[in-house]
Amino acid sequence: MLVHVVENINLIKLITIMRKLFLVGLMLLMSITTFAQVSGKVLDKETGDPLPGATIIIDGTSDGTVSGFDGTFSLDVKVGTMLQFSYIGYETYYLSAKEDLVASLAPDMNVLGEVVVTSGVIDIAKIRSTPVAVSTISPWKLL
Repeated sequence: MLVHVVENINLIKLITIMRKLFLVGLMLLMSITTFAQVSGKVLDKETGDPLPGATIIIDGTSDGTVSGFDGTFSLDVKVGTMLQFSYIGYETYYLSAKEDLVASLAPDMNVLGEVVVTSGVIDIAKIRSTPVAVSTISPWKLL
C-alpha cells in the first residue's frame, strides 16, 4: 500500500512539472508570434530598380533599418505595424508590415531644377596679381 502511495505522489509531481513546462512553452510560443521578422524590398516605382540605402522606420519611433545594396531589408516588428519608407529624392511612403513586403517609392517632383555655381577666384587672381588657374566656361558650352 505504501508503494502505491509513493507512486501516486511521484505521478502527481510529474504531472505538475509537465503542466508548468506546457505553460512556459505556450508563453514562449505566444511571444514569438507577437513579433515576426518582416522582410521585403524597396524599389523605384518607375523603373523597378532596387533602392540601396533606403530607410525603413517603425512609424512613431526611431527604430528601423536600412535596405541592402539589392534593396532588401528585414525588421523585427508586429505584423500590421505601420512602416515609413524614405529615400533621398523620393517621396516618403507608408505601408502596413506584412511578410514579403514590396515598397515602390515614387520620385519626388520637388527637387532642384538648376544649380548655379559661382566663384570669386577671378577677382582674387586680379587682386593678388599672382598666377592662379582660372577657367571660364560659357553657358552654351555646358549644353
